[in-house]
Amino acid sequence: HQSAPFEKVVDRVVKTRDMSMPPLFQVMFALQNTIGEEDDSSASDAPFEVSSYEEDGGTAKFDLLLSAVEDPSGISLELEYCTDLFDSVTIDRMLSHYRELLRSIVANPVSRITSLSMLTSPEEEQLLGAFNDTAREYPGERTILELFRE
Repeated sequence: HQSAPFEKVVDRVVKTRDMSMPPLFQVMFALQNTIGEEDDSSASDAPFEVSSYEEDGGTAKFDLLLSAVEDPSGISLELEYCTDLFDSVTIDRMLSHYRELLRSIVANPVSRITSLSMLTSPEEEQLLGAFNDTAREYPGERTILELFRE
């Protein structure tokens, strides 16, 4: 809008500006619906199909940009990220968590968001089982002060 150009908004909202990053936000989600008429014949109950590809688009505009494009064949996702901040292992883990969250939503469409899971089964076992296996014998004949001094 002419009465509130982007630079004026940035000047009013952002007190100190770091020119190495976008001024208002670093993470973006974009959904593009390109479906004209609803076509139930293209709907599928097939499980998620996941494939990956690498494309070097030059410089990332944001720290993370997740784009979803919906067309008659389904929804495809593209994640663009800043390689100075994230490595491919971290991004793969983020996408795995997002896939698990989507599966959880499809399996439980009326559930509260807080009850949905984004962890894979091995991650959930590690988090709830292995990381929480902290039970230890307590030497009852000694006080906490003695143990602390030791």
